Amino acid sequence: MAVQLKASASCKYSKCENIASQTTRPVVCKASQRAGTAVSDKQKLKDDITAAAGALNGLDRTEEEAARIAGLLGQLESTGQLDDLDLTGSTWRLLYSTSKGSSSGKIGPFIGRVTQVFPEDSGGQYVNKIDFGLVKADLLANYEKPQRDRINVAFEWIKFMLGPLSFKKEFTNRTPETSGGFWRLTYTDKDFRILYTNLGNVFVLVR
Repeated sequence: MAVQLKASASCKYSKCENIASQTTRPVVCKASQRAGTAVSDKQKLKDDITAAAGALNGLDRTEEEAARIAGLLGQLESTGQLDDLDLTGSTWRLLYSTSKGSSSGKIGPFIGRVTQVFPEDSGGQYVNKIDFGLVKADLLANYEKPQRDRINVAFEWIKFMLGPLSFKKEFTNRTPETSGGFWRLTYTDKDFRILYTNLGNVFVLVR
């Protein structure tokens, strides 16, 4: 009696289809399994980084904790994922940084929550919004992306706000140390970005 065999509907790989045509046992697609494992491994790494980063943008981490986070970042970077994201219209939250400057949310002794906003109607610009509670600050910058793994940035001004009062300082001495530089992207997906500045500081942003 002739028996017609069908490949598992969930298996999209030709090798698995060939195996399915030769056996009546359920077929488990190993290629599909590996892909699923890789995705779950990445998510676990992202979860571990998020848990290790703390609540103050990483600025309160000890050297030992920072070293562990660096190791986790290296593992995620080693996956080689570098999605070419269109940042326009997106909003990101700073999760972790080794910088001690205003981009990390630290101004003087104060540390604020940092949100990075790429306005829909202002292509080529973004705003770092720092929330200290009563006091807030906006840091405006221009950016361009000449390469998949690089973004050039130039800060325009920073504005501090307390209720109806505001004070704006423009960056006139434009050097990498004071008003910009570039980001080197080492991992990006739809909700997680790792980048290094030209000064060597790491920033991890999520959404």
